[in-house]
Amino acid sequence: MLLLCALVAGSSNGWAVETVYHRMSYIYGTNNSYTSNGDVTVDGITWNVGGNCQQPSAWRIGGKKITTATNRFVYSKTAMDKLITKAIFTFGSTFSSQLTLNSVKLTVSTEANGAGTLLDEVTKTSGFGADNTLEFIPSAGKEWSEGAYYKLTFNFTTDNVNTNRFLEIKQTDFYADVTTITTPAVSSAGWATYLAKCACTFTDGDAYVVSSASSSSVTLTSVTNVPKGTPVLLKGAGAKTATAIASAPAVVNKLKTSAFTTGEGIGDYVLGEKSSVVGFYKWNGTKLSGEKVYLPADEVGAAREFLGLDDMVTGITNANSDTKTLFNSDFYNVAGQRVTQPTKGLYIVNGKKVIIK
Repeated sequence: MLLLCALVAGSSNGWAVETVYHRMSYIYGTNNSYTSNGDVTVDGITWNVGGNCQQPSAWRIGGKKITTATNRFVYSKTAMDKLITKAIFTFGSTFSSQLTLNSVKLTVSTEANGAGTLLDEVTKTSGFGADNTLEFIPSAGKEWSEGAYYKLTFNFTTDNVNTNRFLEIKQTDFYADVTTITTPAVSSAGWATYLAKCACTFTDGDAYVVSSASSSSVTLTSVTNVPKGTPVLLKGAGAKTATAIASAPAVVNKLKTSAFTTGEGIGDYVLGEKSSVVGFYKWNGTKLSGEKVYLPADEVGAAREFLGLDDMVTGITNANSDTKTLFNSDFYNVAGQRVTQPTKGLYIVNGKKVIIK
């Protein structure tokens, strides 16, 4: 998956970068009817989906026995707090041949569902099809201002067969010019994954890549300059702030990103928390939706169910290395006795001395 970042301008305060401010991507919802709707929250913005949002890999807009032009909607119920420069809509991989899509309209207004003051309307009447994209930009003299709401209207007909006909909504990217990036807040668990939307500089100690992995350990290396499209681990509760930069050199990183669908990536590791233990857990392959940062199983090289990242092991520091290594092996004290729940102190792990601070 590639996140596009376009260099806009330079200033004494840093680079202004046109980047994806919000991605309305597939999140598994509660509504399974084509004729009703349900709310789905994606990265802090709630969308009302007029269609089936309980499918494995995309929202579905459509219905059956629709012989006259009918509208289906997806609209934001949360305002976007940036001036949006463009929106790029992407169809999913399924587009029923018996469905005729007449138009897709993007409405920008001061209240949800097209209410309030109309700021702009942009309509597309072509370019429809599986995996196709539609680019919406403000009309001449119009501005998609901070605090606006967005609504997509799909106008279509289907044949008169008693079978649902539908198109899939994969995602819509809303772009904004930014100099500072604020990540979603890291929970009290203390770790989260993040996909850099553009090249950026983090405060030292906030972001890590997995520089190496094996059946016995995962090595995290702190990174400050992160290339665009790079998946990282964020450490410490709360949101992180990064500064947009023109570019950053490539880093060695075993983390990957993918749009997971049912059955894809079974056996790979995703970040999670179970019984207050944070770490990489094997994914079971059921309804894990949207773009996910994961650690490929072939990097681990062994049949493990879990690679730990809990608070105890994140403090381990090897005095002879500038990286933090998260060991998943047995701990021994200096007397050679195995310790099942080590606390602060000196231990032997894999034949090496490590200190838990």
